Amino acid sequence: MRSASVCLLLVLAAVPAGAITLDDTRRALSALHGSEPISVKLVSADLRTDGKDKGESRGTFVVEDDGTYIRLIHEKKNLVREKKRGADHSVSAIEAAELTNFAPALLKLLEGATLRSTKPAQVNGRPGTLFEIVPVREKDEDGDKWVKKYVDVMLLWVDNTGFPVAARRTKELKARVVVIGFEVKEKDELQFAHVADRLLVTKRTTDSSGSGMGQTESGTKTIAVTVGG
Repeated sequence: MRSASVCLLLVLAAVPAGAITLDDTRRALSALHGSEPISVKLVSADLRTDGKDKGESRGTFVVEDDGTYIRLIHEKKNLVREKKRGADHSVSAIEAAELTNFAPALLKLLEGATLRSTKPAQVNGRPGTLFEIVPVREKDEDGDKWVKKYVDVMLLWVDNTGFPVAARRTKELKARVVVIGFEVKEKDELQFAHVADRLLVTKRTTDSSGSGMGQTESGTKTIAVTVGG
């Protein structure tokens, strides 16, 4: 009994007084309901390479979110420029809604996640905390038997009140079906701002690549978000 008490005291001593915990961040996110109206401007660039072929999609949008409905407004000159390729859909309405309040998506990702480490960190020049998190992996009984390597790790930087400031999620999958090998990599980097009752994504950059059956493809998608359309 005494040894258990000693262990508990050692654990408590290892956690600095007043240190931010992942539960603090969960509570901060739970308060961000995204009910207050907001208008933002999105500037996106989606660059893709598939073998020797290259594709590009760019767009400027205004997103108006009143907490119940969301409108994605296209800039006319972009629609004219994209006429031959179709209207610019490099940002969907679902993604736009997520960008205007990322709190629900981040809360869902943290459900059941494993906290690998907690470290003090400088966040925008001020003391903060860096969490290393392993999200829950969705099981696929048919597909998992082919998987040779699977990595999914998120680094989450929060300020001294627990609100997220930035995140980087890295995913890697290697699989082999009989003699055919596949490899997929993705890195998703986000910067956040606490605006009203929202966790606004101010910048998102997603790098992805894949290979298999002698084919390779890669891409980079960048979205910049500013308040006030």
